Amino acid sequence: MENLRPGVYTSYTLLRSDAAASSAVIGIAANAGGTLTKTTVESLEEARTACSGELLELCEAVFAATSARVVLADLAQGDAAALQALIDGGASLWVLESADAERLALLDDTLSQAAKDGKRAVAVVGCASSQEALEASSINSMRIALTCPTVHYQGGERNVAPALVAAFLALSEGEQQSLNGALSPEGFSTEALTEEVLQELLWNGVCAIEPRGGVVSLIRGVSSRTIDEEGIRDGLFRNLASVLTFDEVLDTLETTLKERVLAGVLSADSVTALLVNELTKLEERGKLSGYETPIVTRSPSDSSVCVVTVSFTLAQCVNQVWLQAVVQG
Repeated sequence: MENLRPGVYTSYTLLRSDAAASSAVIGIAANAGGTLTKTTVESLEEARTACSGELLELCEAVFAATSARVVLADLAQGDAAALQALIDGGASLWVLESADAERLALLDDTLSQAAKDGKRAVAVVGCASSQEALEASSINSMRIALTCPTVHYQGGERNVAPALVAAFLALSEGEQQSLNGALSPEGFSTEALTEEVLQELLWNGVCAIEPRGGVVSLIRGVSSRTIDEEGIRDGLFRNLASVLTFDEVLDTLETTLKERVLAGVLSADSVTALLVNELTKLEERGKLSGYETPIVTRSPSDSSVCVVTVSFTLAQCVNQVWLQAVVQG
C-alpha cells in the first residue's frame, strides 16, 4: 500500500501557538445537557453559561486549541434542526462527536445543498475505531472529514478528536503545511495505532491522529473523498486544505460580483476585468497556481443575465519528496 505520510522522510515538527486566534466560525452539534441558553459563544466562560454535557466538553476542546466564534446546536432538537442551526449561524466548520450511517447521509445531503446555496462548510466527524472509520469513509464526500482514533482532553471520556481537528482547520486558513503534523496544546491524549492501520486510514480518507511528545498530532488533514464520480481513485480533494481553498475562491468571486451588481450597471468586459483582478490576487496569495481568463456571455433568453465560466488550478503544497541518489564509485 502506498505511503501517504507527508514529509521528506526526515524528522520535522510543525508548531503553532496555543489558543491562537482564528477568523473561522466553528459550529458544534451535540447534546446540550437539556438546556441551551445561547446559540453563539466566543469564550469558554460563555460556553459554560450556555450549555453543559457533550456540547460543553467539545467547546472546551475547541477553546483549548483556538479562539473563535462558536455556534452551538442541540442534537436533542433533531439532527435536521441542529444542522440547519449551524447553517443559519454561519458556521463554516462543523463538529460532530460521532455519526451513524443515517446521520452521515443526512449530513452529506445538508452540506451539499448548503453549498449550492452559497453557504459552504466542512464537517468533522469522530470515529471510535479504525473499523468504524473505514466503514464511514464510504460516504466519499469532499465536505466530510473523519477522525480516528479517539482523543481525550484532560482525562475526560468524551471523544474530542473532531473538535481538535476543526480547530486545526480553523488555524490553518487553507494552508496544507499547517495541517501536516499539527500539534495539539497540552492536555490532549490518544492511543497509538500501528503504522499499517494509520496508512490504511489515510489511504481511505481518514484524518489519522497519533500521540507525539506528550500531546496529539494530526498526521495529515484529508477529506473522505478519495474516489471520483467514475469510480476512479482521485486525489483532487484529498487534502482538506484544497477544499477550504476552493470554498474561499468561490466565496471571494461571489462576494465581489454581488457587490458590483448591487452597485450598478456592469458590462461583460467589466465582469471579466473584475474577476481577473480577484483571481490574480488569489494567485499572488498562493491560493491558486494558475487560472484562465473567465468567459463571460449574455444569456440568449435574457440579455440582463451574464453566464460566467471560471477555470482555475488550486495551489498544492509538496507533501512528499522522494530523494533518489545516483552514486558513482
